[in-house]
Amino acid sequence: KIENLIVNPAGSGGRRFLMMSVAIEVPDARTEQILRTQDPMLRDAIIGAVQGTSFDVITSRGGRDSVRVAIARVVQPLLPDAEYFHIYLPQFVLQ
Repeated sequence: KIENLIVNPAGSGGRRFLMMSVAIEVPDARTEQILRTQDPMLRDAIIGAVQGTSFDVITSRGGRDSVRVAIARVVQPLLPDAEYFHIYLPQFVLQ
């Protein structure tokens, strides 16, 4: 679980922000350890992916799913051998 990520979405002019936590479910402890050792890179990649998503997309119907897809795109290269992984957004607050 990666907690308290704060992101200014694209097109918000720095006036809006998204505070979120991301939980990544992986198939085994080895894969989890891979993610733990790459924590700074993972955080940076997630922030970059979400920052590239516009505020209008995030607030639209299905916006959380768009954020999940953006996050999955940057997580996938870090887990090339994982059978599966799931992205959860247990905290998702727009301001």
